[in-house]
Amino acid sequence: MTYGIYQRVAPRVNVLSGYWGNEPFMRKHAAPVTSGTTILSGQLISLTSGAWVLGCTAGKEPYIAWHDSSDTDVTSSGKLLGLSCSGQYTIETPWFDNTQTYVESSPLKAATGGSGTSLVAPLTAAAGALTLGTLSTAEDTVGFAKSGGRQTISGINSESACAYVLQFVTHWLPKATTSS
Repeated sequence: MTYGIYQRVAPRVNVLSGYWGNEPFMRKHAAPVTSGTTILSGQLISLTSGAWVLGCTAGKEPYIAWHDSSDTDVTSSGKLLGLSCSGQYTIETPWFDNTQTYVESSPLKAATGGSGTSLVAPLTAAAGALTLGTLSTAEDTVGFAKSGGRQTISGINSESACAYVLQFVTHWLPKATTSS
């Protein structure tokens, strides 16, 4: 039996609008997690060979993990639910680069640093996180910051040591480049 207080590394994803459970009209997908990969709720993920990987490379459809890959529901079913960034969700996640300054409508992209199999620290620019983007032709846009971007949650969320979340609206804009 476990005693004491359990505190997560980061709070779970908070979907403020756009997700009504198991409705058939929502953009989401359930798939297995790539072996050896740890995914936490709220991280940016994508599909490779039919399984979830941490982060999202250019041209892949980005998703936000609903559960942790170690949750009982995921391990018993063998599938993790991802909310598509091409859907219309308003999301709060702790998985973002906290060194950037986000303002209303700042474009967001997938961060590419760190390990491709696990992200142990929120608020960094490692794989599975979001970072500030530009509306250039060289990168995919995952969404746009909302309500001023970074929010302080330390006074209202005691489940996590992480004090900040990024609030954003999903809006995937893949950028295609052509060669001559």
